[in-house]
Amino acid sequence: MTVIPRPKKMIEKTGYTDCTEFEFFGDREVLNIFPYKSTPNATAFNFIKDTNLACEEYKIDADGAVTVHYFTLEGAYRALATFEQIRAQSTDGKIANMAIHDRPTIKRRAFMLDISRGRLPKTSTLKKLIDLMAMLKYNELQLYVDAPVYAYPNLCGYTNKASLTPDDIKEIQDYCTKHFIRLVPNQNSFGHMGAWLKKDEFSHLAIHGGNGKATNTLNPLNEGCCEFLRKMYGGYADIFDADIMHIGMDEPFDLGTGETEEVCKEKGIGTVYTDYLNKVCRIAKDE
Repeated sequence: MTVIPRPKKMIEKTGYTDCTEFEFFGDREVLNIFPYKSTPNATAFNFIKDTNLACEEYKIDADGAVTVHYFTLEGAYRALATFEQIRAQSTDGKIANMAIHDRPTIKRRAFMLDISRGRLPKTSTLKKLIDLMAMLKYNELQLYVDAPVYAYPNLCGYTNKASLTPDDIKEIQDYCTKHFIRLVPNQNSFGHMGAWLKKDEFSHLAIHGGNGKATNTLNPLNEGCCEFLRKMYGGYADIFDADIMHIGMDEPFDLGTGETEEVCKEKGIGTVYTDYLNKVCRIAKDE
């Protein structure tokens, strides 16, 4: 049988366990997070809390009945994800008896989806992605943004009816929470800002090329960029429950040219970049 990611220890035994119907037993706190129907006198499915296990660590024993040992609800949820993968491979409703002991190797298992290029996904599509992530035991989702694909409250008029709203983000976040996935805000703040800077109202915030046209990179020496980011982060970063934010800052290809050429030669590109990075971090922290 195949389980992704592969458990630390998985031993197949002789015999089979009927998995067509279950009667669930365990603390109400763990039973409440699994919306499965419990059938009297069906195969017993036992949840046993074990304080000797780590947060996401779990054990599964299938030997005529199924027993899950867990410490936290998250651990029980990871166990069920493993079990559902195994159960889905059965063709007759039975699975081979087994013993599994597993815990994650990587604490943060994040997936980043670019929603700024191509078609903006609907919330229903994002929920399907979250379902798949939960099955594969991811625990963090970031929706990469560098274009007007979110209805920023402080930048009204620059997004369209397809843009995600604060209510959409809250709905996605609630769905993530139910699947033990953290939704982290991701807003690019330096390079890759062409979708904004090509607009006449914001082009003055860009580094300009030799042709006089705005590039895709914000000018870190222009204090107006900081005010622009404050407006962008406000009503966006603060609606997430996560205590961290991804501020992008990648590939400011035009830094060191145009309006920034002289200062970068004097101070060094690294210093100019770091000075701006610190400003952006303070803005993100304030918001």
